[in-house]
Amino acid sequence: MLAGSYAEVRRPAPPAYEVRLFRFANDADDRIRIPVRAVMQAGTFITVPVAAAVAALAGRRPLALRILASGTAAWIGANRASRIKPIDRLTAAARGRLIPLPFPCGSCP
Repeated sequence: MLAGSYAEVRRPAPPAYEVRLFRFANDADDRIRIPVRAVMQAGTFITVPVAAAVAALAGRRPLALRILASGTAAWIGANRASRIKPIDRLTAAARGRLIPLPFPCGSCP
């Protein structure tokens, strides 16, 4: 899988199948896109409590609490950061304020 991924990113342009899939997903009607996005976000959010529960069941309560607190804070922070308009980031950068940029996300609003 790693070698296949490496071969894909070495190409000068994305393959046609990837472009078609990207356009299909991003041009989807809201009746499909909204429920799918909700499931994707719920899956991301549920990871934190599950990891904390595993740590707690393993007898590592302090670790479980740290996972729960930091994971929840990171999830909330990423969701808030994804709502900042690009021009706001550029304006803030021009004024010398540091704003961390989230990773590009195809499913983010």
